[in-house]
Amino acid sequence: MGIVQQLSICYTYDIQNKVDVVLQQFNVNILKPEFGETIKSNLEVESVKVDKLSQQLCEISNGNINVKQAF
Repeated sequence: MGIVQQLSICYTYDIQNKVDVVLQQFNVNILKPEFGETIKSNLEVESVKVDKLSQQLCEISNGNINVKQAF
């Protein structure tokens, strides 16, 4: 694995299966998911894949997934 970047995403339960499929495709390492009213997860993903991953998550959620850089 090359240089990794940490991201934070938040999404609703109704698209959880779609999100899981995308995360598996990108070989994302999921760090401490939180299950409340929405699902919040911190992710580790190779830096070169960040833009494409963000784009796909946006597409499957009709723009409803908020992808942020985690610090």
